[in-house]
Amino acid sequence: MDLVITAHFVPRSQLCDNANNAVQGNADKPLLIASANSVASATAQLLSAATVRMDASSQSSQRLRAAGAAVTKATKQLVESAEANMALDDPNKVLEDFANLSVVGQRRLELEQKARLERLRLEYEKAQQEYLRTQGLKYKK
Repeated sequence: MDLVITAHFVPRSQLCDNANNAVQGNADKPLLIASANSVASATAQLLSAATVRMDASSQSSQRLRAAGAAVTKATKQLVESAEANMALDDPNKVLEDFANLSVVGQRRLELEQKARLERLRLEYEKAQQEYLRTQGLKYKK
């Protein structure tokens, strides 16, 4: 019996194009969010279909679940980043909101922003190291 996946989803290449446009400041951020959510949904559906007949304890099944979790995590981070950027589109609103906070609230916001920057810096360094490792493996062959 063949399984048919009938999800309406945005191709991965379109998600990449939308993300690239967003980085360049030329994107429709809601479209990017919708694309990422569509990829996550299609991935979940594909995983469900693929694991129906697999031995749940097999190494292939475990690797497939790990890959699916990585896709879901990456798309979730992309959505969160796009949503955060959408909130920052109006710098006057951010400044007004900040000015209306108490001193404690302002300090808390500053710490949250610093923590986010540090998480992004660490994530960037990790991604850079992974990229360099894959490039090293590519050229070892």
